[in-house]
Amino acid sequence: MGVGRDLREVKKDQRFAQTRDEILSMIWNMEEEIMGSAEEAV
Repeated sequence: MGVGRDLREVKKDQRFAQTRDEILSMIWNMEEEIMGSAEEAV
């Protein structure tokens, strides 16, 4: 999707926003799992 294209144009693409949101959600969920495990160990 983004190779060889202007980053500003890529960011305007609807698929970019959807993919970004999916990735950020996965990262957030992993962080929650890690922090939850760390709090239980204390």
